[in-house]
Amino acid sequence: MSAPAPSTSVSPVPRIVIAGAGPAAQALVRQLDAARFRGTVTVLSNRDDAPAEPLELAELPQASVRFGQPASLIAAGKRSVTTAHRRELGYDELVTAPGPGPVPATRAAP
Repeated sequence: MSAPAPSTSVSPVPRIVIAGAGPAAQALVRQLDAARFRGTVTVLSNRDDAPAEPLELAELPQASVRFGQPASLIAAGKRSVTTAHRRELGYDELVTAPGPGPVPATRAAP
């Protein structure tokens, strides 16, 4: 009897992390919802307040909006993002959507 083949999937449920919560991020989450995306979507917002548009995204079953938790470190090799509050989130796909205004630079891990 042979051992089962190793899994090639990164996660059993696809995980998308979006760094930013502006109009582009909101449009992407809505498109994923319309396409019946069955994974999870985590939106990282640098805003401490909860404006209406991103707050509406939090009502979608697959979406989680983290207000006041911008991405501060992207470790592409580990496929993880660390927030300013030092919470590490793994991802299968990462989207950076910082919006039209100036934002502080995000460090890339070696």
